Amino acid sequence: MTNKSSMSNRFNSHDRVGQYSMATLTHHIFEELEGRYGPPERHWTLLNVEVDPRGPCIQFLDGSVPEATILLSLRTEDSFSRTLYELAYGCVHLLSRTKPDRRSVLQEGAAVVFADDYVAEFGLHAQIASAPGQEAARCVCELLAAHQGAIYELRKVEPAFERMSFETFQCAGLSEVPISLQTVLLQPLSSYGEI
Repeated sequence: MTNKSSMSNRFNSHDRVGQYSMATLTHHIFEELEGRYGPPERHWTLLNVEVDPRGPCIQFLDGSVPEATILLSLRTEDSFSRTLYELAYGCVHLLSRTKPDRRSVLQEGAAVVFADDYVAEFGLHAQIASAPGQEAARCVCELLAAHQGAIYELRKVEPAFERMSFETFQCAGLSEVPISLQTVLLQPLSSYGEI
């Protein structure tokens, strides 16, 4: 697992961030992301990162070679911090393809935490997550405070967030995580708050 501050060694002045292309930023995001959360469940060919009125979202194309495009929102055109946030957030969701309405609190929280941390490494701030996303991030922070490498360990056992279960926590050596927190992390974000 890489050190969370590894990106700040490469990009230590937000005055110079404009010199990096989307390809360079995406490469470095994946490099840090895989060190923190593990490799993708399935290897995708990332075709492009585009600004599009349908963004932010990911378009997946299933074929003999699975392909994806990250669509950033129009609001990224004049906000570098938002661009970094949406790009980092999208890359986390490329680790494990899940329809947005089926994402777990764990997956959404992991995406928000990683994106917030990534933006902060540039000395910037972008409070973008929705209220449920912020609450999911709070739950993931609770998990990571007790077990810094928990998401990495969970994904070693089960790479797909949506297939994780209480057994995944057991097999990952995280049985001491309170059942109440496991229950919240494993539920779909769309039903969060119903327990």
